Amino acid sequence: MGRSPRLNAILPLKVLVGNEKQIQLAHTVNISTSGVRVIMPMALDSGCNVVLEYQKNRARAVVVWSKPMGKSSREYEIGMRLLDDGQRFWLVNLAPKARLLSHNAI
Repeated sequence: MGRSPRLNAILPLKVLVGNEKQIQLAHTVNISTSGVRVIMPMALDSGCNVVLEYQKNRARAVVVWSKPMGKSSREYEIGMRLLDDGQRFWLVNLAPKARLLSHNAI
C-alpha cells in the first residue's frame, strides 16, 4: 500500500502522551490522511500511542519514528501514523488532485 499524498502544512498541535497525562505543544511539518510529521520538544519511542489535538478535534496516532533535529537542538522530528480518519481530523481536503480532476469531469 502506497503512502497517501502529503501536504506541507505548519499547524499548531497538542500531543497527549501517557494516558493523556502529559501534554506537549508541537507543530506539523506535513500532514496526510494517514499520518503526520511533527516537531516537538521531546522524543517519543516507536510504537508509543498518543492522542493528537488540533483545534477541537482529536485523533489517535502511533509513533513510527523519532529523531533529534540536530546535535544542539532540543527539538525532535517525529513521524506518526494516524489511527483515526485524517481527512476529518485536519479539516482540509487531502484528496489527490488527479481524483479531483476526474471527479469534476463526470
